[in-house]
Parts: sequence; C-alpha cells; structure tokens
Amino acid sequence: MSTPSPAVQARSQARPLRWHVGLFEQFWSAPRFDLPSDELAPDVRGYWPGQREPRVGITAYVAPLKRLLQRVPDFRLEVADHASDGDVIFIHWVAHGTWQGRPLKFDGVDCIRQRDGRVVENRIFCKHPLIDLILEEVDAAGDQVGGAAG
Repeated sequence: MSTPSPAVQARSQARPLRWHVGLFEQFWSAPRFDLPSDELAPDVRGYWPGQREPRVGITAYVAPLKRLLQRVPDFRLEVADHASDGDVIFIHWVAHGTWQGRPLKFDGVDCIRQRDGRVVENRIFCKHPLIDLILEEVDAAGDQVGGAAG
C-alpha cells in the first residue's frame, strides 16, 4: 500500500465534513486535473446526458471533463444558483469559454450527492452540441462506462 503524497495528506486532513458548492466554484474557476484531489469517492458515479449507464470510478468520471478541457482550454463554470437538501446539492451553472473560435455560453444543472466530504454521484443535466461531441469522443476512445472504479 502506497503512502499518499504530502499534498494529498494535507488536503485529506483539511477536507470538510461535507462537500459544498464553494469547492465546485473553486475548481471550475480554473479547472485543473493535474493537481491532487480527494474530493471524489473512488467509486463515484457520473450520469451524463444521453448516456444509459453511469461512468463509474474516478478515471471514467473525469474522462469527459478532461476531453472538454482539451477542446475548450478556457472553459469555466459560473454558479448561477444552488440549493441543498441533506447530502444532495443542486447547482445551476453557466458555462463560458471559446469553442470553434467563437464565444461559448450555455447552462445546465448538476445534482451532486456527497458523503463524508466526497462526491459519490453527479447527475449532469444540459444540452449542447459540445457535450454530445465530447461524449462521442470519449466513447470512441474506449473510456469506461459502467466499468470498475479507478
């Protein structure tokens, strides 16, 4: 069993008891997947628009997000509104960026279920050709859908 890096250990010790919208805002103001994070449960389930099966596990969950940032490096989400009920947080967001040389703007809602300070499920509700495209690309690349955690 490997020992987590000092950065991951520090974040683990500082992890809030509940995941909250402030963490969403912080990440999406300057998204980066190269930084250590323990905000996602190892068996996180991501439900994307138009997909029958969830993306299970961290690797499968973040694959569309990484592809999105490859296509739109300046992609950002702004929180327009949010509400919570127990362990469930609803976030209405507005996406911004540049796609195909033109300004990009569309909105959606994430329904996030958290447990012990980690995201365990996210249901993403939005409709935009960019989202359809990245999901097609990820599927064509063979990234996991409904697969093992990882």
